[in-house]
Amino acid sequence: MIATGGIAAVGVAAVGVVVPARDERPRIGACLRSVTRALRSSALRGVVCVVPDRCADDTEALVRNEFPDVLVVGNDLPLRLGEVRALGMRAVLADLGAVDPAAVWLLNTDADSVVGTDWVTGHVAHADAGLDAVAGLVRLTGTGHLRPATLRRYREQVAAGIRPLDHDHVYGANLGVRASAYLSVGGYAPLDTGEDRDLWRRLAAAGRRVAQPTDPVVRTSARLDGRAVGGLASLLGDLDAGP
Repeated sequence: MIATGGIAAVGVAAVGVVVPARDERPRIGACLRSVTRALRSSALRGVVCVVPDRCADDTEALVRNEFPDVLVVGNDLPLRLGEVRALGMRAVLADLGAVDPAAVWLLNTDADSVVGTDWVTGHVAHADAGLDAVAGLVRLTGTGHLRPATLRRYREQVAAGIRPLDHDHVYGANLGVRASAYLSVGGYAPLDTGEDRDLWRRLAAAGRRVAQPTDPVVRTSARLDGRAVGGLASLLGDLDAGP
């Protein structure tokens, strides 16, 4: 679905990537390596921010030791997921300093996800075409533990909202927004879940140009023990519990 309106967009000059992470030591390395490759392919100024959220493992230490160029903003407070994402967004914008928010593309993904080399360039191409927000698709990986019926139900749900050129889904693991548009609607709301869809609805309601293209796609874990209540893992768990 595409909504148009708002102020004429300018070209993207810098990209920020925010990755919330809670006890993600086994997965976050692959995530950050993929994000780094994608940023390098764009040749744009880039900032990656990981927000270790009340981690009981050494996720934060791993990121600091193995990815020294990544901005790390740890959180020990009982923040909601929307607040954790917003914390990372503020850190990225502060790091970019004087760059015009209209020329900054803020990307979101999750620590259990791996982005393609074309992830940043794909988003930026949509932004430079005049969009203020882009919601891409995700593809499950590591599905061997899921029952065939669970996987079938999930694929049926997803397919029902996909058309040849666009779709109806919004995933925090593959979401991009122009910083000026993000700021104009107040950013992420303090929600435990659905903070991505809430932001999307407010952007569209404000007349910002939003689109849900079928590219680029992010690969995300098919785990059942997700960190966000009501997230993808919760959905898979509910489907898996069915007959």
